[in-house]
Amino acid sequence: MNNPLLGIVAFLVAIVLLAVMVVFLRFWRLWLKALLAGAQVPFPVLLGMRLRGVNPAAIVDAYIAAKHGGVDVAPAQLESHHLAGGNVHNVVLGLVVAHAANIPLDFDRARSLDLEGHDLPGVVRQWAQEQQHGEGPSVPTNSE
Repeated sequence: MNNPLLGIVAFLVAIVLLAVMVVFLRFWRLWLKALLAGAQVPFPVLLGMRLRGVNPAAIVDAYIAAKHGGVDVAPAQLESHHLAGGNVHNVVLGLVVAHAANIPLDFDRARSLDLEGHDLPGVVRQWAQEQQHGEGPSVPTNSE
């Protein structure tokens, strides 16, 4: 019963199980944090973020903030914006402020404003102040 092939197979299975365990433990806390916050992000999505060079913690934190702020956005949208060079935190903050002030602002518009270099939370706060004073919000155009 001392089959060397059986020993090699057992060793390979042990290596694979160890690798799976390391990946699981690496993302366990982040996955649990998202789950408990009501913003579940599956393990394969977290792994994919890491493989694409994205900091999963930054995306998950922004996703949790968006969910708690009542903003409907997907982790993939946040990751895409990050990969495009945008500031995910500012976009989510701007969307949350817009949602709270009842200003219609969708993710695509917020994303484009951020990529144009606008301080999105500041712009949305300005819109909210203008709305309180009865003025229409001065929405920045692509030329501003």
